[in-house]
Amino acid sequence: MLSGQSIVVYTDHKNLIQDALGLTSDRVYRWRLLLEEYGPEIIYIKGIHNTVADAISRLEMIPRTLKQERQNWMIRTKLWCRTECSHKMEKDEIFNYVFAHRNDDKEIFPLTVEEIAQAQKKDKSIQKDKDKYDNLLVENTYVLCKDRRLVIPKKLQYRAIAWYHHYLQHPGHTRLEETLKKAMYWTDMRTSVRQHVRQCKSCQVNKRSKYSYGKLPPKLVLTIPWEALCVDLIGPYTIKGKDGSAIDFMCLTMIDPATNWFEIVELPVVEISPDGSSHKTQRKELATDKIGKTKEAYFDKSSLMISKLVNKCWFSQYPRCKYVIYDNGSEFKLHFEDLCDSYGLKRKPTSIKNPQANAILERTHDVLMNMTRTSELDMADSVAPDDIDAVLTNAAWAIRSTYHTVLKASPGAAIFGRDMLFDIPYIADWNKIGDYRQRQADLNNLRENKKRIDYDYKVGDKILVRKDGILRKAESRWHNEPWTIVSVH
Repeated sequence: MLSGQSIVVYTDHKNLIQDALGLTSDRVYRWRLLLEEYGPEIIYIKGIHNTVADAISRLEMIPRTLKQERQNWMIRTKLWCRTECSHKMEKDEIFNYVFAHRNDDKEIFPLTVEEIAQAQKKDKSIQKDKDKYDNLLVENTYVLCKDRRLVIPKKLQYRAIAWYHHYLQHPGHTRLEETLKKAMYWTDMRTSVRQHVRQCKSCQVNKRSKYSYGKLPPKLVLTIPWEALCVDLIGPYTIKGKDGSAIDFMCLTMIDPATNWFEIVELPVVEISPDGSSHKTQRKELATDKIGKTKEAYFDKSSLMISKLVNKCWFSQYPRCKYVIYDNGSEFKLHFEDLCDSYGLKRKPTSIKNPQANAILERTHDVLMNMTRTSELDMADSVAPDDIDAVLTNAAWAIRSTYHTVLKASPGAAIFGRDMLFDIPYIADWNKIGDYRQRQADLNNLRENKKRIDYDYKVGDKILVRKDGILRKAESRWHNEPWTIVSVH
């Protein structure tokens, strides 16, 4: 009833009009955020002029009996509305005044006992079996009941479900059914309720369904060593020391998805002095010039720098790949694309609809940051630029030297044919490794497809399209209007 209305609040509490209200207390700040949803205008008046609110707060409370508290709240709402609204309002205007968020497609009104009693007399099936029901006096009206629940004729069943579902804020079919069963009765109520909830547009668009439609297609994994390269950026991260020192760093990461061979290199930092001159350094630190002015610094993640680092750290050291997988960041445009084209490599940028294509690097990033945290470099007595270099070097070597569950060996042992520590030979069977990797992918697909409903989309079907980008918590994940399928591949 309040949302969307213009609200003016008159108060003698002057603190409520202060802009800094709640900034010193989390509890008061949460209260303020709750009120800000309705955008009220708060106007201060002196206490001697705020006589109405003071009079209401001093009214004597008259306790009510339990029987009085159990009055039908729908009828009470209707009576209140008729009192407050103009007598010239029609029936539909009355309830539009009370319930601002009504359904615009169809008018929805609560049932009254009088309407139910009249509809029961006109319903032939109810009159035929009225001996099975009790004729009880409810709100000065005799109505047929079963187990003290109102018997609803078929003509009013949709209205009852629609009203409860809409004004109880779209509960699920189980909660809606149990709520209706407490006050109403008709045969096959469950089917009617579930059909209504399933066809509710608002529920389909705004609620998160645990079901997914359509089976996932088989996935072909990359099994040939050095066939593909995955590239991504990680960071920026900040490492702080107890003495107040702080260092920021950002890295470029690369991995071969078949062999899991991993490379990492720090991005250089461009420092800009107050006089406008700039030069590159290895890490981002708080620096000052000779006259004490702070220098501005930023990470050089331009496409030119990224292409130079990839060419230096991968293309010039390892066998030439056929595919390069990367995201749609601006750092992987222009010069980076020219570099791939100059080597005749096929570019495979991930799409917004399928960001998981580069997931192998994201998992490696998690491992890398776990290693960085376990090094306990953050909040040490002091941090120096060489500490970051040592941690990243040790973490990269650890990833290459740690046993991999798919390779059944470490990436270094599988590639170089010997253990990374001792001169122990190891021969990798890449065909066997590829078959095992493919079987694991098939098992993952099978496990996921068990949770999905098998459905073949047809031309003319209506579907919901998911929104792109970062969404607010209260925002729906789907576009409001459904899309119609025009072709199926």
